[in-house]
Amino acid sequence: MTVNDTAVNLSELDLLRQRNAELKAELEAEREEKRISAFSFMEEIDKLKKKNADLFTENFDLKVANFRK
Repeated sequence: MTVNDTAVNLSELDLLRQRNAELKAELEAEREEKRISAFSFMEEIDKLKKKNADLFTENFDLKVANFRK
């Protein structure tokens, strides 16, 4: 292996390391995006659960009021 070959291999290695770093950054960005999305869905689920509980209570109160008539 010549000095030139070694320089080329190091250059290729540097390019691969750079590409690897870019891919890791992209993957991390996607993970963060999905984490935020999952958190948003969980918040929406909590809101819907609360609304469901409120509607259940309202429905129950209306049934009781109707029963007393």
